Amino acid sequence: MNIVLTALLGVWWSICGYLWFFGVNDGQTFCANAAGRAGQPAPKFVFEDGAHKNKGGQACVEDIVAYANEYRAGADELVGTEDDQLDLQGHFDLIQALLASEYSLAYFANSPWHLNHNAAVLGQMRMLYADGNEYILIFGNPTPSAGYSGKYPYDCYDFQIEGEQLNWLVGNLTNRVFTPNWKQHENPNAHFSMVLKAGTQKGYAQKGGGWMIEYGYGNLIPPFYDGVIMPTVFITNDWTSLWVSVRYFAEGVIMSFVRKALPTVGLAKTGMGYIDALPKTAPPVVIKN
Repeated sequence: MNIVLTALLGVWWSICGYLWFFGVNDGQTFCANAAGRAGQPAPKFVFEDGAHKNKGGQACVEDIVAYANEYRAGADELVGTEDDQLDLQGHFDLIQALLASEYSLAYFANSPWHLNHNAAVLGQMRMLYADGNEYILIFGNPTPSAGYSGKYPYDCYDFQIEGEQLNWLVGNLTNRVFTPNWKQHENPNAHFSMVLKAGTQKGYAQKGGGWMIEYGYGNLIPPFYDGVIMPTVFITNDWTSLWVSVRYFAEGVIMSFVRKALPTVGLAKTGMGYIDALPKTAPPVVIKN
């Protein structure tokens, strides 16, 4: 049974690799942080008249997460305290809604929660977006965890939205600290965002549990095969989680192929041009001004 499933997954992987090789994506490229903004004005998020609005320039993933962290934190400017304006689910919903508003032409698959056992670390994952060369997901768990990051052929960006993460690169003798409460942290070098450069690796620990938004851009097929498919086949036998991962990743790749192959106007007429990706529990209105 495992041999048959592995063979079928190998065929699927080959197809996705073929689509990636020929540049199959939806033409929508996210920017990770200010360095990718290409000199464009920074965003300026405000909450007024019951809506979150961007009255500035292009918003990168880091900008969106930073604003959501700040909005949730409330008066004491600390995420995870009694005066928070959002709970954790509301925090997730706000980030999803802002992403959908800022990148309205992107197809957000928004998978259900499922387990991921990558590099010996068990966590929960929700894939928000994926095409042939780009992804955004939520990853974490409510309990302490520690392990190995994995090594990837692309830069991987993590943005902490709850909890505190300690990590270290090979050769480091002290931890680096990442937390949404970095401004008030005793470590002056603490921050809420980090990047794992292509080909590098790290050890990390989530103190008391934690959650992050992860963004990656590059050749996703080999890491997906090694980090999602192989652990299921040889370690966990969690075929349910594997099915969710494959199903929603494939949906993203296929929809990217459809969107690139057909004119946007034609897609709009079929109802596939502008996908409403707002979660049902998102803030009432999220608009870009």
